[in-house]
Amino acid sequence: MKKIIYTLLVAVLALSFMGCPSVYKDLEAVGSLDGIYLRGGMNSWTTDNPLVAGESVGLYSVEFEAKEATYEFKFADEGWGVEYCQAKGNTTLTTALAGITFSSVGNDKVEGLTVGKTYKFDIIAYPTSIAATLVEVVVEEPAVVSTYLTVTLPDAASEANVYAWSSDGSDTDLFGSWPGVPLTRAGKSNVFYTVIDWDTLKTAIPETSSINLIINGVGFDQSNDINVTYAKMTGDLTLTVNADKTFEIK
Repeated sequence: MKKIIYTLLVAVLALSFMGCPSVYKDLEAVGSLDGIYLRGGMNSWTTDNPLVAGESVGLYSVEFEAKEATYEFKFADEGWGVEYCQAKGNTTLTTALAGITFSSVGNDKVEGLTVGKTYKFDIIAYPTSIAATLVEVVVEEPAVVSTYLTVTLPDAASEANVYAWSSDGSDTDLFGSWPGVPLTRAGKSNVFYTVIDWDTLKTAIPETSSINLIINGVGFDQSNDINVTYAKMTGDLTLTVNADKTFEIK
């Protein structure tokens, strides 16, 4: 009986040195920054930049755009009842970004930011302190979606251009100067194409206007004007120019 009790005691002691205390310790290390904001020169010390909770408990982040190279700041609640900064001994600030430094002048101070760039603090919350790391937010350019103007011409056509201008006369050279942009032959057929950037063309004309196209080139007579309304300037455009100068548009 004594042997059994001794064995159980050893097992309990062994467990006490294994997983349970470390889990408890991890839970104790997690703090909350709900209701805390980045407040400083980058937002006129307002609450416009709240700390956003991450997917893992205790992790937060906040972004800001650098309109100046140097800012003073703190992490604080709305009423300034809770403040995190180096001067209070409850904040650690780090960064791996070259040329950027932190200092304490009562408030925290960051220097060396590049104007126009967006930065982010990745923050770990502990029960009574925080650790904030400054990183640069790399803004990905939106993918450029190419749209195509495809033109089928009479069989005799060997070369072709497209010229475009605004129907309201506000811009007479939307698509290069006359005789226009050369179309690329698609294989050996009488089908030609070019990439067309509707977004750029739209900025040059009012929404109430439209674009007039002329297809011209070698081996066929100049076609009639082809009118493309603003609403149709959204994707691929397919034209068929007939021998009698009439056309079809999709």
